[in-house]
Amino acid sequence: MSSGFEEVFQTADFGEFEAGLSRQLGSHRSHLHGGGDAFFASCRSARVGDLQLLLLRGRRKLELERTQLEWGLLWIPVRGSSEERINGRLVQAEPGQALLFRPGDHLLGRTDKEMAGLSVLLPASLFAEAGAPEDAARSRRRRIPQALLDPRRPADGCLIQAARRLAQAAARRDPAAANAAAALLDQLTDTLPNLAGSISGRRAWSMPARKRWELVVEASRWMEAHLQESFRVVDLAAALQIPARTLQWAFAQELGRAPFAHARLLRLHALRRLLQEARRRQEAMPIAAQMAACGLPACGETARTYRALFGELPSQTLMG
Repeated sequence: MSSGFEEVFQTADFGEFEAGLSRQLGSHRSHLHGGGDAFFASCRSARVGDLQLLLLRGRRKLELERTQLEWGLLWIPVRGSSEERINGRLVQAEPGQALLFRPGDHLLGRTDKEMAGLSVLLPASLFAEAGAPEDAARSRRRRIPQALLDPRRPADGCLIQAARRLAQAAARRDPAAANAAAALLDQLTDTLPNLAGSISGRRAWSMPARKRWELVVEASRWMEAHLQESFRVVDLAAALQIPARTLQWAFAQELGRAPFAHARLLRLHALRRLLQEARRRQEAMPIAAQMAACGLPACGETARTYRALFGELPSQTLMG
């Protein structure tokens, strides 16, 4: 894994900006809108696993046109609104909201005078089941979410927060960045209904309660056997030979949480057992090593999550 944001360009030259942006996002056409203030733009990039992150800043209104090709893109404005006509449909995102573009989407957008935000480039494979963007009727049947993500909708808010946590971890070169990337991909799988395999609503909702619970128990046992490993919901679903959406639905119905959240809870409980056993045996095993043994990143965020769950820090559990 390579993380940490590195400068791609920082320029007052519009031609240099266009060339740099094309290298990152693919071919596009853009031109300056209005006059007055001098033009300025910058881009910093980081890669975590399969995800590329771009921090973009700009001054001066722009109009841009491009077609998403090899990947999808999640855009989270931090300063200034973003107005986009996506496949002919006009949407506008304010800071705090986000826009989700799929491969094949045609974009015609305009930025504010001052602009800053985060772009996350997403593998096209995530959208393999999402259908062609121009097929509006098919999109409605598949319940593909609108391009505009609003944090007032819980699933949208979780997705936006997952992207921000990933950017923060990448900027700090935090070992938790890989976990944050997996969390974002799992949240995408949860937000886009048909990403990880097709399943009809009738088939999902007709699953007997006993079968649903057996599925959750089997999945939990698999998680406990693989706590040290980095896995995603799609990996677990493949191991159990079921669609990921079926698995997510079963966990939501039986436990009220997503599989990824349940795996984190299992890891935290495993860490507590290791710490208590180390205290009983008076062993001097470093806490970071015990976190790693449970598949948890050795960082302050893990300690804070542990304290929120158990009322004490890992070090306090170890010391008694």
